[in-house]
Amino acid sequence: MYYTIIGNTAKFNMVIIYIKDYERIMNSILYKPNGRSHKEALELKYILEYGLILKPTVFMTTSFRYNTKISIATDRIGAMIHQFATRELKTHVLPIVVYNHDRFIGDYGKVRNDIHLLLLTNNEASYDVQKIKDYLKSDKNKYFGRSEPLSKILEYDGNRDGVQYMTLRHKELGIVMGCPQKKSSCGRGKCPYKIDMSRLLNEVGRNMVAGLLSRPQNNHIKAYK
Repeated sequence: MYYTIIGNTAKFNMVIIYIKDYERIMNSILYKPNGRSHKEALELKYILEYGLILKPTVFMTTSFRYNTKISIATDRIGAMIHQFATRELKTHVLPIVVYNHDRFIGDYGKVRNDIHLLLLTNNEASYDVQKIKDYLKSDKNKYFGRSEPLSKILEYDGNRDGVQYMTLRHKELGIVMGCPQKKSSCGRGKCPYKIDMSRLLNEVGRNMVAGLLSRPQNNHIKAYK
């Protein structure tokens, strides 16, 4: 179990941050079902671009053919991410997924249009935007039930405000990351990144999480054992 000590060691004013603290803060940064502030959206953008071993690669906009229950939409998108990881991209895939309820018919329990996905993958993984689009068309009935499920698929551009647009103007959907099941532990259903999301953090990300935990409102945090 790794830990970080932050604070003024000369005065013995320290906060000890254990791995469970990293995991808790990591999860809270990546997924906020009740919405996030502009500052929190910028924190998410920073950690996605600089703080993880996976990097943002593909931005997608899609929709279902019919109004779909959120639970079913979650299952279908999760299955698609799993297929990306195991068959198409063949790498761990961390998805950031947002959506809007279908407000035009007053059905707030379902989703249809305005679904955006940002896929984070291994930097060394090769991918082809057109190939991903063709793959989705071939599996259209399984996931979205329409011949043209994608209205947009682009390479991620950090100079644009895609992360802020996604998270500030939509609801966030919790989708489990996809695992290629290449390693023996992953093949046994014990993917280390699914068990502990903080393993995705690089040094920059761990320093960022440590900084968030060291804010005055978090100084009461003690080590989790």
